[in-house]
Amino acid sequence: MRQSRIEIMEKTPVKKAILKLAMPTMLAMTIQLIYNLTDMFFIGQTGDPNLVAAVSIVTPIFLGIQAIGNIFAIGTSSYISIKLGEKDKLEAKRANSVAFYSSLVVGIFIMAILLTLRHPLLLNIGTSDITIGPTSKYFTIISATAAIFIVQVALSGLVRSEGATDEAMIGMVIGVGLNIVLDPIFIFVLNMGIAGAAWATVIGNTI
Repeated sequence: MRQSRIEIMEKTPVKKAILKLAMPTMLAMTIQLIYNLTDMFFIGQTGDPNLVAAVSIVTPIFLGIQAIGNIFAIGTSSYISIKLGEKDKLEAKRANSVAFYSSLVVGIFIMAILLTLRHPLLLNIGTSDITIGPTSKYFTIISATAAIFIVQVALSGLVRSEGATDEAMIGMVIGVGLNIVLDPIFIFVLNMGIAGAAWATVIGNTI
C-alpha cells in the first residue's frame, strides 16, 4: 500500500522523508533547465543566427517571469507546510487560495506591463535592426501568456508543500515532453519559425 503524503511528513524519520521528497523535487528542477534550453536547441537547428539571438535576448525576461512565480511557490509553500504541521488545515487552504489567485492577478499585471512597454524594452535588452523582428514575435507571445507561466510555477510549489513532489515532477515531465514534441512540428512542419517555438512552450506550460 502506498504511503500517504501526510504519513511521510508526520511519521517518517526526518532523513528518510527528506530523501523521499527531495529526489523528485531535484529531478523537477533539472527538467526545468531542460525546459529553458528546448526552444534554443530547436531554433538552433534552423541555422538562422537571428532567431537564436532572439531566443537568447528574451530568455532573461522568461526567467524573470518564472522567478515571480517562485515568490508564491516558495514563500507560500513554506507557510502551508508549517500550518499543516500545526494541524491548521483551514489556514493552509486559505493560504493556498490566496497564493493561487494572487499569482493569477500578478501574472495578468505583469503581462499588461510587458506588452505596454514592449517597444522600449526591446530597444534596451540588446536587439538590433536585424533581430528586432523575430525578438518581437517571441517576446510578444511569451509576454501575452505571462500569467500562465507564473501560475504554473506557483502551483508546482503549492503542490509540493503538501508532499506531492511526485505529482509536481510528473507535471513537469509531461510539459517538457510536450514541448519537445511540439517544437519541431511547429517550427519545421508548420513553418511557424520562432512563433512556433514560443507557442510550444506556452502549450507545454499550460498542460
